[in-house]
Amino acid sequence: MIGYLTPAMEKLSYEEVCDSLNTISVRQLSLMDQLIKTKKQLKDVTSEGFFLLGKSRYIMGNTSVSTLQLPGEDFTVKALVRSYTSDEHQDDLKILTRKFELMMQNPVVTADEEETAKSCEDDCNRVVRRRGEKNTKTNENKEQEIKDELEKEDQNKNTSPSKKTVNHDPIRWFTALPPQSLRQSQNCFKKALHLSADCATIQDQILHNVSQYKQLLKCKEKYQQETEEREL
Repeated sequence: MIGYLTPAMEKLSYEEVCDSLNTISVRQLSLMDQLIKTKKQLKDVTSEGFFLLGKSRYIMGNTSVSTLQLPGEDFTVKALVRSYTSDEHQDDLKILTRKFELMMQNPVVTADEEETAKSCEDDCNRVVRRRGEKNTKTNENKEQEIKDELEKEDQNKNTSPSKKTVNHDPIRWFTALPPQSLRQSQNCFKKALHLSADCATIQDQILHNVSQYKQLLKCKEKYQQETEEREL
């Protein structure tokens, strides 16, 4: 279960509730500071990526780096980035939260895999089937399954180095020999993807902290109300 606090809130003493509220408050300030810094890094990296992309257009020409080079509807695109979540435990708060992570795939595949297996279409079909299935597996099993699939793909590629390869790197849509500025721009946007995942993780932790704070606050108010009734 995501976002629970142990031991049960009903069993916490008044002092423990107050300590937990203080801990969450300090943690929340730290998370907000992390989120601001991460978003600033995301803005800087994205701005640098667009600047380098404009520099590439200046070098190669306006029509060389534009929407005209993007794949059409009949073209099958293979996703090179997979996202998954895993459980992360906050020791100071005893709270389970989700951690968003990305896994980059190798854009180079063999020609045999491209022709016979049609890996691009198979990947899309597998994703659709998985979305339709019931969520009966834990996040850890999903994470391990993704890693096993990627390891198998890498092993198959390493065992046949003499075969012809096909490069699915999106940078090849624009030119066969991309300039350094275009490669740097691509790296900037890759960093932006990872920073976006970090922002999602921090935001998820903030939401859980807010939820826990409200519940603990109710427990504190309950203790205070009981104390006032006893005094009366």
